[in-house]
Amino acid sequence: MLSNMKIGTRLIIGFTLLCLFIAALAGVGYWGIDSMQSELDALAVKESKLVEYSQRTRANILGLRRYEKDVFLNIDSPEKVAEYRKKFDEQLERSNKRLDAIDKLLGELHDQAVAGKGKAIIVEIRGELAAYVAGFGKVYDSIRAGELKTSGDANAALAVYKAPIHKLETRVQEFAESIDKMMEEGLKESVVFEKRIITVLIGLSLLALILAAIISVVIIASIRRPLNDLYTRISDIAQGEGDLTKRMDVSGQDEIAEISRMFNRFLEKLHGIISMISNTSTQVAAASCQLNSTAERIATGAEEVAAQAGTVATAGEEMSATSGDIAQNCQMAAEGAQRASQSASNGAEAYDLACSESPDIIVTDYQMPFMTGLELIE
Repeated sequence: MLSNMKIGTRLIIGFTLLCLFIAALAGVGYWGIDSMQSELDALAVKESKLVEYSQRTRANILGLRRYEKDVFLNIDSPEKVAEYRKKFDEQLERSNKRLDAIDKLLGELHDQAVAGKGKAIIVEIRGELAAYVAGFGKVYDSIRAGELKTSGDANAALAVYKAPIHKLETRVQEFAESIDKMMEEGLKESVVFEKRIITVLIGLSLLALILAAIISVVIIASIRRPLNDLYTRISDIAQGEGDLTKRMDVSGQDEIAEISRMFNRFLEKLHGIISMISNTSTQVAAASCQLNSTAERIATGAEEVAAQAGTVATAGEEMSATSGDIAQNCQMAAEGAQRASQSASNGAEAYDLACSESPDIIVTDYQMPFMTGLELIE
């Protein structure tokens, strides 16, 4: 499968898988951090506020009891009774606001079981608080009407409402303790969740490393194997016997497969060229043999020519000797002709002299020297 992919495609797929795994790792890490942040926000903002509001509600209930006692202790002073009743109402308003805030925070908790349990307690607290406030209102009205004269009378009148008061205090105390316990459990769960996230991140990191190693090995092997085959074949041709009939095994569509195909084509062309050269060499060898035979015949003819040239040279020497004799004879003839010419000259002079002395013997005297010269030439 990988052999049908380009090398670049393999690398892109490998790096894409790694990037996706790293993205998943980053996503899990972000999710873990976000979850931890949510838990911390819940602890720092919501649950801590619940603890604060529950303790303040408890303090507000105690404040109501204090202003209740202040009203009873100052029963003889209508002004102070009215003043402390006003403070009682203000404290009651703050208590109700705290309970509303607690109810709202409980609605924002992730743990709906805890939220439901807390809301049920808040409902009970509201009921007990309403019963206590109603009883205190009746006692206060009796004080304002002058029906109750002493603090003992007021306490005795409020005795029938003591049960809601004590139950209210107990409920508020239990709610505050439950919120404290919930916060402690939340802290423990945050620690456990943190360890779980760290474990998951470490596991995913190791898995990413293993996946990266596997992808790297697979990609390297898919590239290295055909490269080694290509190197072996080229080395065999370059250093071995150079068998041009061998071909590379080609499979796939990647760059190395294309190189192998091109190399096989090169070997085919080279094999054809070498075959043509071999055939031409055979023809050249045959022509060389014919040329050798021709050269031998030429050498034989040259020897014959050399022999004939020797004969011609001998004849030339003989002709040279004959020419020498002829030349010597010619020289002797020339010397004879010269002597004849000298004799003729001498005869002519004698003739001229004789003619001057005796004209009658011109012919006879003239013919004698001429004949004498011809005889000498012969």
